Order: sequence, then structure tokens, then C-alpha cells
Amino acid sequence: MNSIAKRCSVAAVLALAVLLPQFSALQISETGLRLLADFEGCRLSPYQCQAGVWTSGIGHTAGVKPGTVISERQAAVNLVADVYRVERGIGRCMPVTMPPPVYDAVVSFAFNVGVTAACGSTLAGFIKRQDWRNACQQLPRWVFVNGVKSPG
Repeated sequence: MNSIAKRCSVAAVLALAVLLPQFSALQISETGLRLLADFEGCRLSPYQCQAGVWTSGIGHTAGVKPGTVISERQAAVNLVADVYRVERGIGRCMPVTMPPPVYDAVVSFAFNVGVTAACGSTLAGFIKRQDWRNACQQLPRWVFVNGVKSPG
């Protein structure tokens, strides 16, 4: 199978995600989810991300094994479950009401670096103090993967 066939449409996965009953439990805005998905990209076949973690769908890592191809529907199910898990995690460690654009950015950040890293970050401290400007200014610091600057 060539690399084009292994990719999937972010738009199709998002369209399927909106139809899932669990989608209504998400707090991220549709714009925020679209940005998160566009940054992650979508692949139906597992690949190793820059950090060497097996990944499939839209940034899904739990239980991914080489050679296991998923459907766009499964990518949508995984995305909704993963974002929900991230939202619950940041809700526990950053229990404040955030402006929607800040919330979307924090969810995307935690989705990418992991809830544990996000909750232990300087950014989380600024969020808890509702210092939105300084919190957002922390994001550009998170551009390294295993000590190497990541292109995106």
C-alpha cells in the first residue's frame, strides 16, 4: 500500500466525529478541534511520530501497533475519546474557566505533549492564575522533540 492510501481525510474524520453521541461531551470548539486535527494530520496506518511513538488516526497513541490499519470511523472514535480524556485531565489540574481560544490552545497543547507534561508545565501555573497572556507566551517554548527543534 502506498503512502497516499495510508492517509485519511481530516475533514471526513471530523464529519464522522460530529455524528458520534460522545461528541456533545467535548468542550473544545469546532474551530479548536479542526485546528488540532489539521496540525496532527491523519493516517490510517500506524507510523512513528518524531518522538518515536506509534501513532494512527489523528494523533492517537494508545494501543497502536505496527501493521494495524484503522478506518476513518475508528479514527473519529479515537479522536473524540482522546480529546475527552485530555479535557478531563486539564480540568483536574487547571480548574478555571478559560476564554474559548485559550481553552482550545490548552487542549491542543495537552493533546500533543500529554496531560502529565501539560499539568506540570509553567503554562499550567499561569492558567491557574488566569494570566492568559503569559500562559500563551509559554507555548513557543514547546518546540523540541528529544532535544531537536521540531518543524511543526
